[in-house]
Amino acid sequence: MNEAGSNSEQSSDTGRGRLAGILLAAGALIMLAFMAMHPAIHSHHPDEFFEEMKRKSLLSAVVNGSLIADMVLVLIGLLGLVDGLRWRSVLARAGLISYSLGMIGHTAAATINGFVISGLTALYARHGTEALASLTPLLALCREGNGAAARLGVFAMSAAIAIWSLALLRRPGATRAVGVLGLLCGIALPIAMALGHLPMDVHGFTLRIIVQSVWYLAVAVQLIRGRL
Repeated sequence: MNEAGSNSEQSSDTGRGRLAGILLAAGALIMLAFMAMHPAIHSHHPDEFFEEMKRKSLLSAVVNGSLIADMVLVLIGLLGLVDGLRWRSVLARAGLISYSLGMIGHTAAATINGFVISGLTALYARHGTEALASLTPLLALCREGNGAAARLGVFAMSAAIAIWSLALLRRPGATRAVGVLGLLCGIALPIAMALGHLPMDVHGFTLRIIVQSVWYLAVAVQLIRGRL
């Protein structure tokens, strides 16, 4: 009975791990897809700026709102990793706390970028292009707030990946290789940002997501194969 119960519990853990891996892989791929759709504003002339913002405001809201929701999906998948590393592990819990802090930062950045800026431009557009002079300081404030929140997200999520990867280095075989990959990702992104090679714009954010998604997918494979 004890052996049967142990086998049943092990099978259940493996099933949960595989589900977490599938969700993590799906979340990573969805995030890449939505970042490919992320709009960028190129106009500088007031009339063209307002018109472009008006055209792209709905797409911006959909993309940024979807990215916020998708971060939750990725987190659910990563809980499978935390479970595999054992909840009582200091590294597992520290990584989860750091990742959650990163989610807060990126959620704030996506909210500003997808909803606050669009709302402000729609409000000021009613008063004509002469209102751009009044709007400019608010847009600058939004840009700085967006950048600060995004930097917090990059640092915190990178720290989480590095912390979890330290725990993975204790595992044999391919799982250890995932740990090495995670350490490289977790260290490279903050350094690149600190040196000014990772700007907090659409292109920089896309690069960050590509790098982290590679690690997410590597972890997802290990979860699906039952190695975590």
